[in-house]
Amino acid sequence: MMRLENRVTVITAAGSGMGRAEALRFAAEGAIVYATDIDAAAVEAVAAEAAEASGAGRVVPRPLDVADRAAIGEIFAEVERDHGHLHVMLNNAGIPGPAGVALGDEEWTQCVDVNLRSVFYTTEAALPLLRKTVPQASIICTASVAGIVGSPVGILYSATKGAVIMFVKSLALSLGPEGIRVNALCPGSTSTPMLKQFFERGGLEAPPPDVVEKFVADTVPLGRTATPEEIAGGALFLASDDSAFVHGTTLEVDGGYVAK
Repeated sequence: MMRLENRVTVITAAGSGMGRAEALRFAAEGAIVYATDIDAAAVEAVAAEAAEASGAGRVVPRPLDVADRAAIGEIFAEVERDHGHLHVMLNNAGIPGPAGVALGDEEWTQCVDVNLRSVFYTTEAALPLLRKTVPQASIICTASVAGIVGSPVGILYSATKGAVIMFVKSLALSLGPEGIRVNALCPGSTSTPMLKQFFERGGLEAPPPDVVEKFVADTVPLGRTATPEEIAGGALFLASDDSAFVHGTTLEVDGGYVAK
């Protein structure tokens, strides 16, 4: 049995990395996935890949700037028009942001808009449709282990991801009586295009080839980075009935990073 058969899902930042893996995994499990990304060509490629896989579900590619509130509204208006309801809202969009605290207004605004404000916007737009699918309704917000423990370089990034975690906990208290589940997914170091950016923003324009390997060896008990597919497995759990009594929590998919 497919774990997400015919469940309508919206995923932000689904064009690469974890979002791409989540879109493909959800479609393989029978979901109808609205895969959104600022890179329209990237989500078109994800949809084509899902179609070639001949899974039970499908991927509907849509361009979206998550900082654009009106554009978010258009996506959910389309979902309502085509389906009338929504089962899963997966807020995956995020950027590393600048290093340190000496940053300009534009850098601050972009990081907060993508990492935090977009989560509010998409949740607001999704809620009327999620209320129609209780008890299957699930909101998943991708935070980070950097929202649980501090980062000496990504200070603003950690601040936004920590805020996402508290948003999840507060929203869980608010929506729990309605039967809508809300959880945070907290990846650790993951082999995605964004991983290199975390080290480059620390002033290393050309990070040594072994910088990631050394960081992982020093901080991750399992001794390696996660694959995007492993993060997608965590998201699938939180989206499915397997986590029917999991609510208001953080699921750390980090190889033991925060256990140290």
